[in-house]
Amino acid sequence: MRGPLRENLLPSSVAERARALSRAEFVQTMGAPILLVAVETATSELAMTLQTMEAGAKVPLVPSMSFRTRSPDPDAPRARRSEAPLTSAKLEARIARAPHVAVALRKRFGAAKDFSDRISVGRALNNDIVLRHERVSKFHAWFECDEEDGYYVADAASRNGTSLNGDAVADSLTLLRAGDTLRFGGVEAVVCSPEVFWHAVSA
Repeated sequence: MRGPLRENLLPSSVAERARALSRAEFVQTMGAPILLVAVETATSELAMTLQTMEAGAKVPLVPSMSFRTRSPDPDAPRARRSEAPLTSAKLEARIARAPHVAVALRKRFGAAKDFSDRISVGRALNNDIVLRHERVSKFHAWFECDEEDGYYVADAASRNGTSLNGDAVADSLTLLRAGDTLRFGGVEAVVCSPEVFWHAVSA
């Protein structure tokens, strides 16, 4: 794993796990697609919270964030359309440009959301995927997985909306594919298969 990729891929434990295991072992261990969340810096509240959550620790409340969700930034870039399929080379190039936190798309032990079939996303600490950003709603969106391991996303009537490859996501489930780019308010992420992640990290 080359310098920029090593520095920009967080948490380091996920990359270490990928390098220590065979492809089949890593895919089985992850058990779900990986959401790579773009962060400004490795020490931002968004990055630190995601890494704490991925490690299985209790997410501490940091009182730096306003109770209310901020309105959209008119100058914020729109999520780029994906160039599917997402290859390991494209993934490496993406991570080399900016820090990303790898989060498995699955329920988090200890999250307090009531919906057992939904993977919740939002600013509040009781979500499965906690995005501590002022333009992310307390409960912003959710993912669901069907019996054939297909993953879907839906918006939870969030203030700043959810987009998939630049198109708004409604409150009905929309099918995801590897390489899709999601934007939750002010936070961008890309959906990555464990296989492609393993190849990029193990190269």
